[in-house]
Order: sequence, then structure tokens, then C-alpha cells
Amino acid sequence: MTALLGARIGRWTIVALMAIACVGCSPDVLIEMFNNAGARLSVTACKQEIAVAPAEVIRLGSAYGCSDSVEVRGAGATWRYRLWLPTHNTGETGHYYYHSHWLRPLNDRLTVRLQINADGKVFALPKGMRFPAPGDIPQPLGFPWRPLPSELANHAVDRPAGSHSLAAAGHRER
Repeated sequence: MTALLGARIGRWTIVALMAIACVGCSPDVLIEMFNNAGARLSVTACKQEIAVAPAEVIRLGSAYGCSDSVEVRGAGATWRYRLWLPTHNTGETGHYYYHSHWLRPLNDRLTVRLQINADGKVFALPKGMRFPAPGDIPQPLGFPWRPLPSELANHAVDRPAGSHSLAAAGHRER
């Protein structure tokens, strides 16, 4: 009986340690985008095209595992952006840019809230800020996103599912 109890405790200890280790894995990052451009837009991310009306928020889904770029079309323009997310700390601005934290089994889910303006710039909203955001909000490294020049946009590639690296050479303009 004691040996059986010891074996069960040993198995549960291993399961608990594996669960704790997985909590440190990359969190699932969802992207919400607010259309502040004043015109209807079509946003393509992860090979999925989503129409977004002015002053509407869309969910682009998980930022990991499918593409390193986002394309936005509308109002006679097409903009392509290299996918770049804020760091997971307060960094240089003193603000945190991830929202909607809740614990899922073995992993966190985080939401990054982005706002696209009429000039094509995409801003990250600090935690606690609601859409629409004013133009003078502090931005983390890599933001605001600006449309890539066409010669660079043509080199953005789709990634195979399961690839977790975000464009390490991301668009880092300020």
C-alpha cells in the first residue's frame, strides 16, 4: 500500500513540475486592432482577411505561428507591416502594453491592443487605455508601426505553424 501511494505521489509530483515549467512557456498573444483611419479597411493576418469598419475593433487572433507580417488595404492605399510586439516589461516608457490577463491551463493569454490611424501608423495602447487613443501616448520600442517600403514588404514571409519567433529584425522606428 505504501509503495502504491509513493508511486502515485511521485507521478503527481512529475505532472506538477511539468505544469509549472509550461507556465513559463511563451504565452498566447492575441491582437486587437482599432480602425481609427476613418475609412473601411481590410486587414490580412495569418492568411485571414477581416473587414473592419471605421471606429470598429477586430481580433486578429494569435500573433504566434503563422506570419511575420500584417497587410492593411483601404482608402486607396495598401500598407504592410512587420509583426512586432512590445516587450513583456515596462521598458523605456514605464508602461505595460499587454491587456486581458487570465490564466489558462498551463499557459497565459495576453492581448495587445493596437490602433491604426489615417496616416498608416499603428500605435500600441498601454494597459488600461481604451480606444480611441490620443496621438501623444508613449510608445514602446518598435512602435508606432509604420508601413514598410514596398521593397521590404515583398520579403515578409509566412511562417509554418508552430514557429514562435517574431521578426527578430523587426521594424524598430520610433
